[in-house]
Amino acid sequence: MRGLKFIVFFFLLNLYNANSEVLDSLQLKADGYRISDTIRAGVLNSLAVELSSSDYEKGLKYADSAIVLSTAIKADKKLATAYFAKARNLSSGGDDSLAIINYQKAYLLYLKTGNFTACATSLQNMGISYYNLSDYSLAAERHSAALEIFKKVRNDRGTAAALNSLGIIAMEVADYTKAMDLYFESLKLAKKIEDSTLLANSYSNIGIVYKNLGDLNKALVYQNIALQLNIKRQMAYETAKCYNNIAIVYSVMEQSDKAIESYNKALAINEKLKYSFGIASNYLNLGIELLATNKILEAYGSMKKAESLFKKIGDRNSEAVAIKVQSSLLMNAPDSILRFLKIPVSQRNTQCLSMHQKALEVFRETEDISNVADVESEMSTLYERMGDLKNSLHYFKEYSLHKDSMAVEDKKSEIERSELKFQFEAKEQQLKLENAQRSTALKEAEMKRKYYMAGSVCLLLLSGGAFVAYKQRKDVLVKKKEVELNAAVKESEFKALRLQMNPHFMFNSLNSIADFIDKNKSQTASDFAVKFSKLMRMILEYSEQQEITLKEEIDLLELYLKLESIRLSPKLNYHIDIDKEADADNILILPMLIQPFVENSIIHGITPLNNSGNIKISFLIQQNELEIIIDDDGVGMHATKTTNERKSMAMKITSERIALYNEKYHANASLQLIALNPGTRVQLRMPLKYRY
Repeated sequence: MRGLKFIVFFFLLNLYNANSEVLDSLQLKADGYRISDTIRAGVLNSLAVELSSSDYEKGLKYADSAIVLSTAIKADKKLATAYFAKARNLSSGGDDSLAIINYQKAYLLYLKTGNFTACATSLQNMGISYYNLSDYSLAAERHSAALEIFKKVRNDRGTAAALNSLGIIAMEVADYTKAMDLYFESLKLAKKIEDSTLLANSYSNIGIVYKNLGDLNKALVYQNIALQLNIKRQMAYETAKCYNNIAIVYSVMEQSDKAIESYNKALAINEKLKYSFGIASNYLNLGIELLATNKILEAYGSMKKAESLFKKIGDRNSEAVAIKVQSSLLMNAPDSILRFLKIPVSQRNTQCLSMHQKALEVFRETEDISNVADVESEMSTLYERMGDLKNSLHYFKEYSLHKDSMAVEDKKSEIERSELKFQFEAKEQQLKLENAQRSTALKEAEMKRKYYMAGSVCLLLLSGGAFVAYKQRKDVLVKKKEVELNAAVKESEFKALRLQMNPHFMFNSLNSIADFIDKNKSQTASDFAVKFSKLMRMILEYSEQQEITLKEEIDLLELYLKLESIRLSPKLNYHIDIDKEADADNILILPMLIQPFVENSIIHGITPLNNSGNIKISFLIQQNELEIIIDDDGVGMHATKTTNERKSMAMKITSERIALYNEKYHANASLQLIALNPGTRVQLRMPLKYRY
């Protein structure tokens, strides 16, 4: 119950706080100026933007009026702003999908009119909408595009905002190191331009990272710095957010009294601002914290207020959460509490059941599976108390199914997060490579400059100067070649990882998990999901290493083959044979070298068979060489000539990796494909290399 918190931490590039005086002034202008020109379009746009944070429905009307007017008078600049304003109001109303469409229209018009800062702002806000839709990959893509534009136009504030947003996404995928780097980079820019808004946001987000890392004392330090900045600037909304974040940290520290104190401070500010959602969220969180301290009556009262406010706002899911918590509270409350609340003790279970059913209906509509499972579990308990064992068993089964479904979704999310983390790392490696190449080019240019200067200084020193310049040039070329070679190696590793993480295999595996669940094989589904998740982690972990041990490569292969044998059962049999002289814990090989060929054997060799097939993988020590042989008794190469795209890709990429390996280490590794009768053999030879 303590884990149920509402944490809101997103950064809008241009946060317009609706001010009643500003709105009144704009309204007077709109009412007093009725000429259909760019001036009126500008006033309508300003009204739409100002209203986006207080009355989005009214804001949408002004934005639509601005769109009609700007289209009629062919004012592209005003039309771009109108689409942007409409998107802002749609996002405020929770319709981020439609908001993205309008941000895109605004972006294209800003691009047409040459307003590149506004282009970046549209991309930035588009990224926020994608984030709200949990599409972190597209969110990161839009924020990265915005970042590049902001850097090119030298807009430090926009750059810092984009860095902040990318940090939030990195934090979402649990890449806390990356998130911290991005936040501190944003903080550095904020200090440079002395922007207290950015400073406060950066400090607050750094505090959230420390909270997630478990360093709660540092989390409090940074949240309090952000708090003081917001108090000094008299930014009430941001101050309330800081108090809320501080309360969450205290809650994790199990210091409920301090958490309640901070929630109350946030509540007082939100009530003054008349910010309904903030007030409702504060009451909900307060109720949970009060319940944790056994202040049952106060908790119940807080939950009732939260329920009423969420109902008024129209947030049905949050209203259902408040109802669920109230019902859970009443289920376990002492009889004296029920009597005080004038609820007959004999009606406890019936009333709780009614509340749970009401909440369950909403959670099912909003597809909130986690809360559906919670309610079904408690309803099973309630029916058991009432002696209705049939319904108790029914809801327990429903709970079990949803719990298994949540496990699968968690695994899917973990894979998506891992993939996004890999994309971050790949981009980072690419940036490092580009920086290294630029550095090499600069050094070469500097060397040439020095060479010409030396030649002009004195002809007597020509031979000596030429020799020095030649040596410098040679050193630079050697370093350049080394950088290019390392870049090629890194690129081949990325290609190998993309080859390894075959989307067809991932899709088939997830389908298999779903199929096991449909067939009520929940334990099999759970075991498969665990193995699948472990394999994805191993692939991503090994992709970061230049070399791994033979034992690690075999473990990865064995796990992959186990999954495929479960999925294709009883069609696939496999055997791994290791030479008794092979010190698998000590021998080093290129990571993820073998699995693509094994996968080819399964897809193109074994799967087309009418009966079961066999794969044998042998690791042999032959005269200071490691020989790897992959044999299958499938349909053979002659039968798969028309479906060889992935096989040839595996061959091409692995050949590239071996060629680069040979060049870098002056080795003579080789790869050969041999037709068998029946089946195919892949034979790899590599010089033995030991860890120690």
